[in-house]
Amino acid sequence: NHDLHLLAVACGARKPHRSDTVADILAAPDREALMHWLRRQRMAVYEAGWLMVHAGVVPQWSRDDTLALAAEVEAVLAEMGANGVFSAEGEAWKPQRRLVMQALAATNFRAFHPQLAAITERLLRRWQRAAQRGEIVEMTHELVRYTVDVTCALAFGEDPNTLEQGEDVIQKHLAHIFPMIMARITKPFPYWHYVKLPRDRKLDEALKVVHAYVRDLMERARRRMRDEP
Repeated sequence: NHDLHLLAVACGARKPHRSDTVADILAAPDREALMHWLRRQRMAVYEAGWLMVHAGVVPQWSRDDTLALAAEVEAVLAEMGANGVFSAEGEAWKPQRRLVMQALAATNFRAFHPQLAAITERLLRRWQRAAQRGEIVEMTHELVRYTVDVTCALAFGEDPNTLEQGEDVIQKHLAHIFPMIMARITKPFPYWHYVKLPRDRKLDEALKVVHAYVRDLMERARRRMRDEP
C-alpha cells in the first residue's frame, strides 16, 4: 500500500524506509498539492483500459463489480458527511488546510509525545484500578475512547478526556455510526431514502451530534491559532 505509506511519511506519522521510492515526490515543490490530490482519490478508477484500486480486488469480481461496489461505499460515506479532510476540495478545502497541515506536521508530532504519554498513562491507570477491583473491561470501548482522546488532542489541540467521563460521551454515538456504515454498504437497496427505521433515526441523531462536536472542536482550534499564531 504505497499510497498510504506515502501519506503517512508526508505528514510525519511514519519514518521513511531505506527501500522507499517516494523521495522525489516528498521533495517536489508541489508536494502539498500532490498529497491533497492523493488524499481525495476514489476507491476504484478505470481509465484507458486500466483498473486502479487502493490495494487489491477479489479475483471473482469483474471490473464492473469493483467499480459498482466502490461507488456504493463512496455514496454511503458521502451521505454520512464523511467528505472532510480526505475528500474536500476547492473552496471546501481552504478553511481546513492550515488546521490540518499544522496538526500533521512532523514538528507537531514530536511536541505531542508528552501529551500522548499522559493519555496512555491515564488509560493504564484506569485498567490498573479495574484489575484491582476485579472488574471486566470492555476493550473495544476503552480503545475507542483512547483513540478519540489522542486524535482530538493531536488534531485540535484539545484533550476531551473521554476515558474518565461517564457513558454520555461521543463514543456512544460513534459506536452506532460505524456498524451502520457497514450495514448500509451491504444493503441491496437504500431503503433509508424512502423510509426511516428506528436505527436510521438513531443514526441521524448520532451523526448530528458527532458533526456538531467536530465543528466545535475545529472552531476552538481556529480561534487558538488566530489568537496564538
